[in-house]
Amino acid sequence: MGFGALLAHVYIKILHYRTLKTDAEKKEAHYIIHKIYKSPNIGWSLILFGLAGIFGNLLSTSANNADPSMSTPFENGLYYALSRPTWILAVFSIIIAIFTNHFGFARAFLATSSMRAMSKALIICCVLQILIIELLFCSNATPLGI
Repeated sequence: MGFGALLAHVYIKILHYRTLKTDAEKKEAHYIIHKIYKSPNIGWSLILFGLAGIFGNLLSTSANNADPSMSTPFENGLYYALSRPTWILAVFSIIIAIFTNHFGFARAFLATSSMRAMSKALIICCVLQILIIELLFCSNATPLGI
């Protein structure tokens, strides 16, 4: 929930940044977003950080996902404390790079008609999943008849 709210807030700031006319206005109103837009090094750093975070998270946590009992309690605690925040930061950095026009290939790929159709199908499946879960599990009477 927090990731979505933060991403929506940043996206609204980026949309406001795009409506401003001059570079001076953009720099004054949104200094950090202006730096990300104007510096290709920052954009590529966001992309590389995001990809490293995603692949590092996938590769380093597979043992804990397979069998948590094989790790020490410290390693399990470290896994549970860091795996989700690093995943969220990695995805967030890639999305911000796409929003600020640094990852043109991904932006072009996500704008194709087949990806639009897949996104609509995914939304429909998500809504249907909630309805199916409600119908299957919430409509049954409990053993006590309550």
